[in-house]
Amino acid sequence: MKEKVWTTIRIARITVLLGLSIAGSYISLGPTAALDSLAGYFAAAYFGLPEGAVVLALGCFFSHFSKGLIGLIPIVWTSYPAMALAGAAFAYTYRAFNKPLNWVISLTLAVFINTFGVLFPLVFVWGLSIMLPYFPTLAYASFINAFLGLLLAEAVNKYRG
Repeated sequence: MKEKVWTTIRIARITVLLGLSIAGSYISLGPTAALDSLAGYFAAAYFGLPEGAVVLALGCFFSHFSKGLIGLIPIVWTSYPAMALAGAAFAYTYRAFNKPLNWVISLTLAVFINTFGVLFPLVFVWGLSIMLPYFPTLAYASFINAFLGLLLAEAVNKYRG
């Protein structure tokens, strides 16, 4: 018999982590950055690809919604798929490699996809001069979120047994 992908426990887990992601969107790391994707990176590291990708993509959506950015249509086509891809790549590389290489590869890949996957397509909409100041800010926030998510997943793994 085929295993169900979307079980009740998985949906409940995603819902709780999505609530944490929304709460994290109100914890500011600067003018445009917040801890909104920390729960998604934790989900990707601890639970795996489906939870991480869904929590990161929907967490990004609700973060934009709470900040009033949802009306900016170009963000829809770039941010949410890029965040889902960042979560998928993060979860895969975290599990595919051994420590400490998995930390380096997953953090680097997540920051790169989050920063350039979200912002680079917007350069064609708003121009490089407008988008250039956002690259370091988003890279910083992405690194902090991914690093804290990894630390949290490692701590839970260590104390859970």
